[in-house]
Amino acid sequence: MSKATDNRLRFLLAAFAVLTIFLAISPLFSHAAPVVVQPKEKITVMVTAQEGTVKDNAELKNVVELGMPASGELTSITLDNEFTVRAFVKTGSDTKVYLSYKADNGRTDKSEGDTIVYKCSGESDYTKLVISIFNKQTDAPLGEFTLEVKYEETGFWTRLYWRVMGNPTVREVLDVLKTQMPKAVWDTTYVTLLSSLIAFLIGLPLGVLLVTGDKNGIRPLPAWLMAALNFIINILRSIPFLILMILVIPISRAIVGTSVGTVATIVPLVFAAFPFVARLVESSLRELNPNIIEASQSMGASTFQIITKVMIPESVPSLVSNMTIAVTTILGYSAMSGAIGGGGLGKIAIDYGYYRYQFATMVVAVVLLVVLVQVFQSLGTRFAKKLDKRLK
Repeated sequence: MSKATDNRLRFLLAAFAVLTIFLAISPLFSHAAPVVVQPKEKITVMVTAQEGTVKDNAELKNVVELGMPASGELTSITLDNEFTVRAFVKTGSDTKVYLSYKADNGRTDKSEGDTIVYKCSGESDYTKLVISIFNKQTDAPLGEFTLEVKYEETGFWTRLYWRVMGNPTVREVLDVLKTQMPKAVWDTTYVTLLSSLIAFLIGLPLGVLLVTGDKNGIRPLPAWLMAALNFIINILRSIPFLILMILVIPISRAIVGTSVGTVATIVPLVFAAFPFVARLVESSLRELNPNIIEASQSMGASTFQIITKVMIPESVPSLVSNMTIAVTTILGYSAMSGAIGGGGLGKIAIDYGYYRYQFATMVVAVVLLVVLVQVFQSLGTRFAKKLDKRLK
């Protein structure tokens, strides 16, 4: 990989790191939201405490004494060190219960219902609690379980990490990154590359035809035919992509059987891309030195030979550079396809950023799109330089 490409990738990674740090630290300047812990028989979690970090703090044991059908669970922990515990009767009866606890530090309390809150205000409060469950009508004991809260002093970075991880925005972004982003990146890459390939297969012959069939080309075609071809290409290029996607919905249904989804977006992408590719191919071929073509004609080369052995081979570096531009343009189109039900990163950005107001998730999707553009551009530029005989 060239030095310029290395520097470009380093800059991109640095920008991505700065953006990630910004998104991570920004929750520190707002009120922290609770960290909700899913009920389990045994729960081990870590959350930030004001004095440090609570580590391995919640081991709930469903201890049923005397065969009494009751147990408890930890339902939530806030970043202010407030633990909420709930009890329930396992038989499913309508028995009303209340709770009381006794901590090793001497603290006791009693609840009015099936939920009790224990708040740690200092280091001595991090201890073991025995929480008892009582029948609210008869005061009869139904069972008990333990909640052990441990305190451990930690450094700044650990507290920062857990405070950031406890923020709901960060958790939402991480959840989307884990569950949906990998498939979205694959869908975007797959659709972009396949659409680019099909568009190139259609646009390359059209671009060659625009050059060779011109009145000054090596094989002039009727003026009306060239005028019609140029008109069609110009019309398709001038239609905004969002409108074009809607216009070709019947064609998408006829070809792939549906107008919604990742595969269905390939059809409008090809319709939007192949006229653009045709113009790019035309531009590359017109840059060719006309003396080379004249020399080939003087040696008796046929039109097909001039196209396949002279024009295209000599224009390969320019064709590769222009195709790189086309790929990045199609990548942008693929992101817009999320507006009408297409998949990929565009769908993530629209669904979460526009409909759910989760702007951090939208920013991450946009950053990943930028990364893909940078990767395609770097690979295309490197490949074009390798094929350029003037640089050897």
